[in-house]
Amino acid sequence: MMDKRDLAGSAIWVILSITALAASLRLGVGALRNPGPGFIPFLASLGLALCACLLLAFNLAAKKQAGRQENGAKDSARGNPLIVIAVLVLYGLALGKLGYLLATFALMIVLFSLGKMKVRTIVLGSLITSLSSYGLFAYFLGTPLPRGIFSF
Repeated sequence: MMDKRDLAGSAIWVILSITALAASLRLGVGALRNPGPGFIPFLASLGLALCACLLLAFNLAAKKQAGRQENGAKDSARGNPLIVIAVLVLYGLALGKLGYLLATFALMIVLFSLGKMKVRTIVLGSLITSLSSYGLFAYFLGTPLPRGIFSF
């Protein structure tokens, strides 16, 4: 059965994407070789509509699972947003002292641990995420990042 919040959320995103699509058409989309000012908003609204429709389709196709309806699973999932908020606050406080790489690696460890993953997957995913984001921001975009205790 579909969650009513997912239905409302996907409906809102479909409405927003149709509104953005109409506004981009009024701006003028142009052609692929000569794009108009509404070209990028047009493509973005199409992508948004696609994602909203996919969310709707996945939720309609999903079946009720007995394990997801247990009170224990519901209660443990309720604390996840609070954990995420607390960890992000700690991340912001520790970023200057620990540095980008170490703080981001620790953040990813905690966030990935909230899911049902193996320890090896958590560590590998955290390592890949922190190193690739560091490479993207520091080298590709040239953004200065906090060096921290290791000075790299």
